Amino acid sequence: MTSQPQVRQRINNHRKGLVITGIGAFLMTFDIPLVRLAESDEWTVVYVRGMCVFFVMLGYWFWTHFRRGNTIPFINGVEGFAAAATFAVTNISFMTAIHHTTAANAVFILAFAPLFAAILSRIFLAEPVRIHTWLAIGVAIAGILIIATSGFDSGHTFGDFMALIAATSLASSLTIMRWSGKDMTFSPGFGSLLTAIVAVWFADPFSLNTTQTALLGFNSLLIMPVSLGLLALGTRYISAPEVAMLMLLDSFLAPVWVWLLLGEVPAGQVLVGGAIVISAILVHSVMQAKRA
Repeated sequence: MTSQPQVRQRINNHRKGLVITGIGAFLMTFDIPLVRLAESDEWTVVYVRGMCVFFVMLGYWFWTHFRRGNTIPFINGVEGFAAAATFAVTNISFMTAIHHTTAANAVFILAFAPLFAAILSRIFLAEPVRIHTWLAIGVAIAGILIIATSGFDSGHTFGDFMALIAATSLASSLTIMRWSGKDMTFSPGFGSLLTAIVAVWFADPFSLNTTQTALLGFNSLLIMPVSLGLLALGTRYISAPEVAMLMLLDSFLAPVWVWLLLGEVPAGQVLVGGAIVISAILVHSVMQAKRA
């Protein structure tokens, strides 16, 4: 029988996971707007962001290791390698997708990541997925589908396929982190290095001007490392489907930031669908936080 202190600790851990992951997911919504503002090619962005994220996380790891006695390995076992590799696949496949299909198609297909994560968690972790989580995933996907109707198109088979790979690899990475039970905060750093190693053959970082360098630097040295670190840490406290579902914030807020920064007014379907996504995430988060 589970004791009262254990139950309380489990509830507190879950609430902590929701807060940590929510902050990480919110920060990630600034990634696409900053990349769009930089107006650089996809491989250069992948390379610059990958190298910056790697060095920031490596530097932070060294600081915590030598100054604060941190004993967490930068690559935390075989699971750390696996999580980093699948994360690298997600980076590359999604960046490829958004350049070979419409943004609506890519966002809609990537929205299946929570569903894939729930299925993988159920199969490989025997982790029960509660009915309200399935319902929230379904509602969120319905919201993304409404967003996608503003630009859903045919004739982009390769790009759609790459977006599907991105959704599957993202779900796999989160599931591996959850399965390991280890602190995987730094796994995205190694995954970013793997991404940069692939992108370096196609990138041209010396073509960037001062403005592009500043925008990509702010995104790659601050926004992405903090966001990815928090998302990886969140898998210690909440399930992979919940992490993936919170990341759907990007599907709604990224177009809003693009609207405010670049003047690209989103279609009415985007606003309606986004409201549905946000509502599903908020209601589910409140239910999970109060569950005992």
